[in-house]
Amino acid sequence: EATIDELLAYVGQQLGVSRVYIFENNAVNTACSNTFEWCNQGIPPEKETLQNISYITDIPGYEQVFDENGIHYVTDISAMAPQFRAILEPQGIKSMLQCAIYDGGVFRGYVGFDECSVHRLWTQAQISLLEFLADVIAMFLLKKRSQDQAAALAESLRTVLDRQEHWIYVVDPQSRQLLFLNDGVRRLAPDATEGMTCYRAFMNRETPCAHCPMGKDEELSIDNHKLGVCVRAKAHEIQWN
Repeated sequence: EATIDELLAYVGQQLGVSRVYIFENNAVNTACSNTFEWCNQGIPPEKETLQNISYITDIPGYEQVFDENGIHYVTDISAMAPQFRAILEPQGIKSMLQCAIYDGGVFRGYVGFDECSVHRLWTQAQISLLEFLADVIAMFLLKKRSQDQAAALAESLRTVLDRQEHWIYVVDPQSRQLLFLNDGVRRLAPDATEGMTCYRAFMNRETPCAHCPMGKDEELSIDNHKLGVCVRAKAHEIQWN
């Protein structure tokens, strides 16, 4: 995120524009929020006031303002539709250039330049730079958001597993190393840790158990002398990442 801030600042200073910014859509593409913003000297920031802007009630039809190349070119915002001017004019904007961000052909937001000093005629070089900037930002930003979502999902699944009454753990079938232990396992065997072999952690053995449930379809009853319990164990093969 710091790199994106630096990139916006560099481009803004080179072009001498008032603002450079990124708007990202929410997960269902019904609203957008200003997530990154650079402002030139003397230009007030607007990021905090531009959150959860609805494509349904605030700026209906905004996706359609972008042309077939994903460009929205505005020399004088007074020529725009009233619902758009209601948001843009309080920001002191006179001219604007924006480029859509697409993810697999789906509109996911936009990168833009604001000019608050004069009515500006945007050059082809500036349009090409904005297109390139949008492509670079989309590549990194969409990947980061995807990673953030995957991390949140993984954390949710971990919480679900930890709240199960069963003892749930994941073992690498080749090395027999523990890859994951839920809270139930950790309470029963507090000295067991990820990276230990299952037979060492649970049975205090130096070699694999003769009656290991891995590779067997049926549920097995196992006397665990180390933990002082008799358990019913069943193994399922899964993809673990």
